[in-house]
Amino acid sequence: QFRAFLFNEAGMYTKDGRELPSTVKKDDIDYSSKRNVGAGASGDVFFARLKNGTSIALKRIPISSKAHRDEVDRELQVFMARGDSPYVMNNYGAFWDAEDDAIVIPMEWMPYTVKDLGLFWGGLNEALLKAVFFQVVSGLVYL
Repeated sequence: QFRAFLFNEAGMYTKDGRELPSTVKKDDIDYSSKRNVGAGASGDVFFARLKNGTSIALKRIPISSKAHRDEVDRELQVFMARGDSPYVMNNYGAFWDAEDDAIVIPMEWMPYTVKDLGLFWGGLNEALLKAVFFQVVSGLVYL
């Protein structure tokens, strides 16, 4: 239980019992495709595919401390408050994974990094860097 949200394996709810929009549920994920792609301060990030073949990222945040609870609460507050922006990855809801004692946040899969773009284009020229910088700053301003 969190300050703003309640979770179970079916999805995410407000404290007054309203189900929050979630387009990806635990049962939608093909776990045989899951592989670790990174880690951050609050948890691990995995690549996976939905059963329909769509690529997604799964942010797994173990709930082992108040800091982790606060991190989930902040991320989900932003998710619930915002609309769509072409500069911010889409979040597809959240659910509780009882097997891992963790909140899982399915997100849009971003297949390339800036480093990948540099390798593909043989370096990053000023015009490309300007476009990337604009998109990053636009996303930050939006959030």
